[in-house]
Amino acid sequence: MAKWRCESDGMYLESEISPEEMSKIKTLLERFSNNQRANPKSIANIIEKELHEKFISINTLKRFSKWCEWEDPSEYDAVKLSEALFNVVRLPRLIEQDNRPKTDYEARLSQFYKSVENNNQ
Repeated sequence: MAKWRCESDGMYLESEISPEEMSKIKTLLERFSNNQRANPKSIANIIEKELHEKFISINTLKRFSKWCEWEDPSEYDAVKLSEALFNVVRLPRLIEQDNRPKTDYEARLSQFYKSVENNNQ
């Protein structure tokens, strides 16, 4: 499992991802990216780029969180990708459709970070 350090500006990958895990993540990124509705290719490309840089920014987390919690078939793929990236932790929705923070944004982000760090090995 990947080991993440969670900070206010995003998440820092502090360990290598095993080849098996990386293969699974790449498959999930491709599957997510190929969803037809609402064009997730852009966010999938950003996640792939940032993962290569071993840092996923808070802005990327916010954007990706929209995909992890909405009524659409692509939600399933987004959730599976989130769980593969973040040690079986589902990224909660952090922002509204108009990009305003959820009213409980800080609590959601804090709980997500705690869950990810608790699952670090």
